[in-house]
Amino acid sequence: MDLDRELNPEQKAAVLHPQGPLLILAGAGSGKTRVITYRIAHLVGERGVPPGNILAVTFTNKAAREMRERVERLLGAEAPSWISTFHAFGARLLRRHAELLGYSRDFLIYDEDDARRLGREVTKAMGLDPQQYPVEELLAQVERAKRNLKGPGEGGIRFGPASAFYARYQERLRKNDALDFSDLIRLSCKLLCDFPAVLSEYQRRFEHVLVDEFQDTDPAQYRLLRLLCPPEANLCVVGDDDQSIYSWRGAEVRHILGFAQDYPGCRVVKLEQNYRSTPQVLETASRVIAGNRERHEKTLWTGAPAGAPVELYALSDERAEGELAVRLALSRRERGEKLSGLAVLYRTNAQSRAFEEAFRVFGVPYLVVGGVRFFDRAEIRDAVAYLRLLQNPKSDVDLLRVINVPPRGIGDTTRERLSEIAARHGCQIFESLTEERLSGLRRPEREKALSFAALLRALRDECQNKSAVECVRRVLEKTGYLKMLESSESEQAQGRYENLQELASAAQEFATLSGDPSLAAFLEHVSLLTDLDGARGEAEAVTLMTLHSAKGLEFDEVLLAGLEEGLLPHRRSLKEDEDGTRRGALEEERRLCYVGMTRARKRLVLSYAWQRAVFGRVEMNPPSRFLDLLPGGVRRVGGMEEPAEDEEAFEELSDDDGVFLDAEDEPPPPEPTRGRARPSAATPGRVRPKTDRDGQNWIGRFVAHDTFGRGLVRAACQTRLGLKLTVDFEDAGEKTILADYVKRL
Repeated sequence: MDLDRELNPEQKAAVLHPQGPLLILAGAGSGKTRVITYRIAHLVGERGVPPGNILAVTFTNKAAREMRERVERLLGAEAPSWISTFHAFGARLLRRHAELLGYSRDFLIYDEDDARRLGREVTKAMGLDPQQYPVEELLAQVERAKRNLKGPGEGGIRFGPASAFYARYQERLRKNDALDFSDLIRLSCKLLCDFPAVLSEYQRRFEHVLVDEFQDTDPAQYRLLRLLCPPEANLCVVGDDDQSIYSWRGAEVRHILGFAQDYPGCRVVKLEQNYRSTPQVLETASRVIAGNRERHEKTLWTGAPAGAPVELYALSDERAEGELAVRLALSRRERGEKLSGLAVLYRTNAQSRAFEEAFRVFGVPYLVVGGVRFFDRAEIRDAVAYLRLLQNPKSDVDLLRVINVPPRGIGDTTRERLSEIAARHGCQIFESLTEERLSGLRRPEREKALSFAALLRALRDECQNKSAVECVRRVLEKTGYLKMLESSESEQAQGRYENLQELASAAQEFATLSGDPSLAAFLEHVSLLTDLDGARGEAEAVTLMTLHSAKGLEFDEVLLAGLEEGLLPHRRSLKEDEDGTRRGALEEERRLCYVGMTRARKRLVLSYAWQRAVFGRVEMNPPSRFLDLLPGGVRRVGGMEEPAEDEEAFEELSDDDGVFLDAEDEPPPPEPTRGRARPSAATPGRVRPKTDRDGQNWIGRFVAHDTFGRGLVRAACQTRLGLKLTVDFEDAGEKTILADYVKRL
């Protein structure tokens, strides 16, 4: 290895560090994986450390596999066998000494599905109401306790039923000779604490321990490292406190911030040269993250030439954000660049809906990474099933889907018996839900089924002649679905809650655009959307993902959307920071913003909306406080500052794209905070097609679309994206679509 040629001076210093603890602060795109693999190869190839005496741990199987492959290429031989994830290391350690803890060496490892099934068995045996004590929430509390090395009865869970559940769950695991994922770390720590001879064996064995993504360690993982590595040990940790964004998984940024105190005399090497992004992207990201007080000071720089200026768009609403994403995608296509080079990043899963619908309308292929399409999400399908039952209660498929959602004690056996009763009477299940026809059921089963039928009938009566958005709200409230999710502390439940609120916003948006607020029209619209082919699974597609999913990835072009107070930073973090529930919540949101910005190689586009639909109602939130520190070189579009320049920019966009409205067509935007000026009269708005000479030949003609079918062109306007048509489809209703994606009849 020619280190002088292959590494920069800081990388080389980290690789050649002789002895003792080492903290490598690796900024975004600074080559941290390169450093850790070169150090392992150097230890083996140049310093003669036996491969079996090196332990290297990271967080994902993919990262561990990549690390192993890189080391093998550098050494020209097999990599050290102890390169793995934390959990794989724990499993290997425990299999060698399982008998000491009362397990066999053939113990099973339960994944999430296995743990969930076992949890359901335990709650059933305990007689816990699944609606009051959802098994997912109980297991989340158990996992948090284990991450903090608390066993049953050790203070990990405060409340009675949950604490009892933990004890029973752990007892069942032991009887099954099984461990769950969190046990792999917790019991490894217990093994090393309770058996000093075992601890001494592994402290001697591992002459060098290396940790990748150190900022993501939770208390149990860090405790495991500290047991293996006393203060004078050769512990090398690589990470970036500015990218610590997983506190909801138990990661604690204080581990990397306080490493020098835990390991006195440790050497600190900063990797600040970035090999990914342009100077403009780095300056913007660095200015934003500098607003955090609890961090190691770093200044990223690059030798790359100057690139495109960072752009900040002030848009009217989430639909305008969707159209901005479409423009970016089609511009790439016009330039002959791959759509896969563009990523749209957002804070919450619910935000994907506006982008998905915009891409569908304009025929832009997209891929939702780290999740599923909005209308394919389980909670959305549940809500839509309820809405269909309001329209047609004879749908057995929909009824069986939601009869126990939220949990109301109607299990699989009862559902099967209800189907049999309906078949015996020659009717649909809903029609069989009467006292007379259910007389053969046990009283508890009968009462639960009749209670569901009463709920459904009451909802149908309440929702008669109500708009789709009002139907959505009433279903979510009356069924207890929102209440169930709201009472949960889990991140997953919070995301599902936000998705359901977004469904109401989708109904309101459809009513506004189509002019038809009815439930029947909205359900038809949803059916067309969910039946679309090609929206996912295409390699050549725009990437949609949350900021949490984007970590570790990079794209030529990034649109970071939704930079508003309440979204980024998220309203939950504002509350937690204000009431002291979780100190540093706001700083983590800033780190999340920084991670999103540093995913961009060549172009970074930021956006926020003056108004956004939440649960079908319009909210007006000020721009994110993170925008306060943007450098002067950012090109601001939308009347925040330099109004004359902004008006010119919007005049150009309005004339060419047909994407924006004049001010009199839009509701006035809210007054921004922190001294920002009101938007100029050219603030982005919604599409209002205007006819022109280029589109005259289309108006009044019939066209066909692969998904929406046959329709009549009502209006047309020329845009920089191409000719945009307003088409009244016979089955799908009115849509705005590019002429390139329809065929004249």
